[in-house]
Amino acid sequence: MLERCCENALYMVGGAVGFYNGDIRRLGEDLTALKPTMMPAVPRLLNRLFDKAQSEISNSKIKKLLFNMALSAKESELKRGIIRHDSIW
Repeated sequence: MLERCCENALYMVGGAVGFYNGDIRRLGEDLTALKPTMMPAVPRLLNRLFDKAQSEISNSKIKKLLFNMALSAKESELKRGIIRHDSIW
């Protein structure tokens, strides 16, 4: 139901809608190709994406530091009610 509501809202404001190819293992490729502004998703999928990001940065202390800095900054702003559309995170 959430997916339908999001699709309809995007259609009403002239947005584009894209769909993944059906293979959850290739979702990263689909996200790279589609570059979504908005993506309704279940928590399990978001956890999977987060875990993949964590595993990719685990080998580099600099990448891990930058990722955690960005995540902390975003969480802090969201807790204060600040929602930005002009930043990289």
